[in-house]
Amino acid sequence: MVAVLPAGGIAKELTLTRPRLEELLRAALAMADGTRSVVWVRGDSEIAVHTSRARVALGPGALVVGVRVETDQTGPAEISVPLALGSPALAAGLVMAAPTRPDGLPLLVEQWGEVVVAAVYRALLDVVTAAAATAGVDADGRPLLPGAVSSDGEMLRIVPQARHPIDRRPL
Repeated sequence: MVAVLPAGGIAKELTLTRPRLEELLRAALAMADGTRSVVWVRGDSEIAVHTSRARVALGPGALVVGVRVETDQTGPAEISVPLALGSPALAAGLVMAAPTRPDGLPLLVEQWGEVVVAAVYRALLDVVTAAAATAGVDADGRPLLPGAVSSDGEMLRIVPQARHPIDRRPL
């Protein structure tokens, strides 16, 4: 039976282990089932993104996603995107902050840093939105949304929430 929550209602917290989060982020970065690598093109530059080799590290209030990439000029490398999230000591709702310039080889970061940050951020939003949707629906039958995301260093924690009355307008 699917849980039905009233407007603004909060469901039981969901948790994702680091290995499960890594698996889900890899799939979200690939944007297609079974895709192990994709090629991004920006102007006359290309970069191979090895989505099946993305890595995840969790810390209290932190998540780092390492994206394995490769170009003709650099060979294999990793671009790491650190994200600040809520923690057990500091609730942050759905606020997730990332730098505009991730860590990695300067040549790659200069050309591709913002793109990688955006892709990681989008993938994380896709993962937590899909996870929250599994927890139930709101009074209008629409899937629950993530109301808060945090890390205790061991797991990513997601608080599913029903839309508030102001957000319940028909689409």
